Amino acid sequence: TKGQQRADIVREFQAGKIPLLLATTAAKEGLTLTRANNAIFIERFWTPADETQAEDRVWRIGQDKPVKITYLHIPGTIDDYMRDLIERKRDTISQVLGDEDIEKAQEKALEAASPLEYFGSLRRKR
Repeated sequence: TKGQQRADIVREFQAGKIPLLLATTAAKEGLTLTRANNAIFIERFWTPADETQAEDRVWRIGQDKPVKITYLHIPGTIDDYMRDLIERKRDTISQVLGDEDIEKAQEKALEAASPLEYFGSLRRKR
């Protein structure tokens, strides 16, 4: 969606005029959706940071309602693999970084041009 059209859609959603259905990849891209208090994700994204960022679009400054995040999961499908993969990645990130805030680390990983660049920067800091 083009910038102005996207801004208009978000404005209408925030005003309560329309419902909003987004893919995880769209939901994680700089939106503030504080009118939402129930987010249902029908797909999993392979990067934990992308999922966290998509969830954060609802958990924004100005949110005054309790928020419920739900991931739809169909047993016996690729959903099983994706759930386990994402959890393993979250565990690995936590183990590698120790006490460092995992969400900040995920944001840094997203900003890096490549995984090698990101993990290389970790090695240099030690």
